[in-house]
Amino acid sequence: MEGRKRTVAFELGNVIVTLVGPMKDEASFVGKLMIVEESHGPDIEWHPLRLKADESQTNSPELETLDWEDVSSSVGYKANHDENAVEIKSIKMPNAIKFDIADLKSYKRTDLSEEHKTVITFLLKDGTNVPSFQFDVCDFGKFFAALDNYVNFQRSKKESNLYLTIDPKVEALEKSFSELDLFTESKSHIITKILHDPYNTAMGGFSKVTNYVLDYMLYNGSETDSKYPQIDISEMIPGNHLQLNIDHQEEPGYELITCIELPPRPMVTREEPVTLEEWNSHLDAEGRIKEFETLKTRIFKGGLANNIRKEAWKYLLGVFRPDVSNKEKAAIQNKNSESYFQMKLQWKSFTPDQESRFSALRDRKSLIEKDVSRTDRTHPFFEGENNANIQMLQEILMSYCMYNFDLGYVQGMSDLLSPMLVVMQDEVDAFWCFAGWLKLIGSNFELEQQGMKNQLQDLHRLLHFVDSQLCSYLEKHDSGNMYFAFRWLLILFKRDFKFMEIMRLWEVMWTGLPCKNFHLLICIAILDSEKLTIMENGYGLTEILKHVNEMSYKINLEDTLCKAEAIYLQIKNSKYRSDVVEAILGLDPLPVEEKAVIKPKDSPSSCKNGAAVFASKKNSEANESTDTIDEYVDLDQNYPTLFDLPY
Repeated sequence: MEGRKRTVAFELGNVIVTLVGPMKDEASFVGKLMIVEESHGPDIEWHPLRLKADESQTNSPELETLDWEDVSSSVGYKANHDENAVEIKSIKMPNAIKFDIADLKSYKRTDLSEEHKTVITFLLKDGTNVPSFQFDVCDFGKFFAALDNYVNFQRSKKESNLYLTIDPKVEALEKSFSELDLFTESKSHIITKILHDPYNTAMGGFSKVTNYVLDYMLYNGSETDSKYPQIDISEMIPGNHLQLNIDHQEEPGYELITCIELPPRPMVTREEPVTLEEWNSHLDAEGRIKEFETLKTRIFKGGLANNIRKEAWKYLLGVFRPDVSNKEKAAIQNKNSESYFQMKLQWKSFTPDQESRFSALRDRKSLIEKDVSRTDRTHPFFEGENNANIQMLQEILMSYCMYNFDLGYVQGMSDLLSPMLVVMQDEVDAFWCFAGWLKLIGSNFELEQQGMKNQLQDLHRLLHFVDSQLCSYLEKHDSGNMYFAFRWLLILFKRDFKFMEIMRLWEVMWTGLPCKNFHLLICIAILDSEKLTIMENGYGLTEILKHVNEMSYKINLEDTLCKAEAIYLQIKNSKYRSDVVEAILGLDPLPVEEKAVIKPKDSPSSCKNGAAVFASKKNSEANESTDTIDEYVDLDQNYPTLFDLPY
């Protein structure tokens, strides 16, 4: 039997791939990149050769382990907060990377001018993000000269570092439209409609133009005799391709949608974390916190140094009030310890015979055992067989079932407890911080899922106000239900930022600043960063879900927090903000004389990057919410149960 035909058409060494995981910043591997002609067509392959020399040793406390396919580490752990607590002993090589050139959708290019390097991230048609390749500048040109024999790219007109594959059919149609000069705006949407529904799009749209021209010629352009005296040229072109600002709606009760520009997005910067010295400066002689609101503002802007988290988190999560003295804190600590061990004794005192007739306890215990066995097991604090910390994690969750019989345990809670146990390294302290955390977000885990549904609705409303263009795109691509954000909201980004970063993010959120539901603005900030990638690649429901999932541990936390705060300031400073938006973010209503009123004759800027404002034509509905989005958020049909959260 003849072997499969395989020819290496191009090969390039010294191409670096950097992998990220939940517990570490990055690990870089040097390998060779090839274009291989297979029997089914050309592939791109990368094969690892060695760990990059300067990655062999590290002193970073965040560089703990890798979680990417077959990549793993053997890590030593010391139970303290020493900056050099983590020691990398060995790292296995990752799997080879291989994908079909025909599956390429686009790539992103980042030039590292100081290092004379170019970083490329390929995006596939199904939404997959291939791990980034780092080239020497000269080698980058060689590779793409070879790749040009198989696929062509053109730079996106909307995002300068994004390059899209060229479909020959689309390119030919674009050229035809350009030569005919039928449209003055972008042709891509029109072409897409023609490719998918050529008859209705072409005949339905252009026949109107023909009829209008013929009618005009027959009646010699007479406005009085014409059968179409009031026709507008915009009505001939389906889909509002002229991008008019006012679009008449079919829904009874509302006459138009007008798009407005939000105020300019301000430049926001982050600050250094609150240090132990700064924290202590806010304590009086008896241990009470002075000016707690000022201190919370500093935590919001910079987070906390790791060596004060154990103390500070207890205040942020309501274990201690800021006005309690050291003596009072000791009394609270003793009372909390006594209460905890009483609850722990309750479930531990059940005999196997009793458990056999207590299905609720038995089922929760089984689910907890299943979940803790796979929660952050690559973290040094939880890794290894017979780890006592895993047992502690399980016992805290079982004790919480005794503390809150109604809520009990739901999958995902172990993700929320894990960082608290790592920081506290104390069973009692971790329990009460965890209980305080769930007082804030317990509705996420209710079985009827009303809390999650409300948040998804509010996210849709905020996105519609901040960026109606992106919101409309998601709706048209079966993503208006915001399903892709389900995991973000359920466990508050636990599986989307690295372990050390999630501590920073959570403590920022616990301050309650700068508004209610700041986590929804974090979602919008992430979407804002990915907007052009999603829209330019034409991602649908499946691709968006995959793209969001593959962003895990690759999102820049500080940039995201800056953008989220800037979006908040835009909304706060907007004179067009609605009552609904004010209620979601807890903003004080604008005085009537300061709130702008959109009139039909107003002509604000285009919807391209603007917010949407509805103008009502019925006075009886003027004060009601105008964004009805239940059709986009239907958990009963579109969402899995909370127990189906993927690991």
